[in-house]
Amino acid sequence: MTQKLKTLKNIQVIDGAINCHYPIYSIEEEYFNLIFPNGQDIEFIEDFSKRIKKTEKKEERKRWDKVFEEMWKNRVDKKLVNGIHGTLFYDADWHRTMYLKKKFYPDKKEVNIIIHSYNPSDKKSKKKSNVAYYNYKMSSISPIDKNKDPEFLGVHQNVYPKK
Repeated sequence: MTQKLKTLKNIQVIDGAINCHYPIYSIEEEYFNLIFPNGQDIEFIEDFSKRIKKTEKKEERKRWDKVFEEMWKNRVDKKLVNGIHGTLFYDADWHRTMYLKKKFYPDKKEVNIIIHSYNPSDKKSKKKSNVAYYNYKMSSISPIDKNKDPEFLGVHQNVYPKK
């Protein structure tokens, strides 16, 4: 009798905690594909939850419950990991952190991440609202000045380019 070997995939979980340690979990490929459908390698827990709520089939919901039950049991030592196949952004305080990150992954494929650059000596790049500029301003302005700098205030409210 031959036993079929199950393929395992590694998922790195990133939460919004200050002390997040970015754990990696191993999960069967079948469950991995439930979290990351259609070739995705990025998922946000809020989107995953929405997919579960849309499903009316009781059997399907049970499978999704099993996904995390299995995943949380299979934490892997990072030093022993042979590749990360998916990243799961998992944060209860969705609007504070994950909403901003989601903008970088429009199709939830890491290879297509939106990256903006910022050159402090280029006056035109300062006019663009982009995350690199926002991070630059965050690191270069004292906390008191951040509230007074109109250029900074305009940028942090719209850090993504319009399509």
